[in-house]
Amino acid sequence: MATVSIGQILDKLGETLDPDKAEELLALALEQLDLPVKDAYTPSEVVAIGTAIADAQRVILAASDLPEARDLENAIGPFIDALKQDAPHLK
Repeated sequence: MATVSIGQILDKLGETLDPDKAEELLALALEQLDLPVKDAYTPSEVVAIGTAIADAQRVILAASDLPEARDLENAIGPFIDALKQDAPHLK
């Protein structure tokens, strides 16, 4: 099974986030998922990491003054909930 390096994850997050914020979100996701910092992650762990990061951002979207942000949270919320429920990083 192919793995994804921690550098690739940070590079991907860095496409839309400040590098420090990307590292912070990755650290929070790893802590939340009880995953260690390591050189590479399985695809299912990467899905779990992405889901944890997206889930953490939902509060910000839901509380936004922008209707578009609230609409986005309403649209993606069910997908994030389904991914969390499947807990692919545990399989």
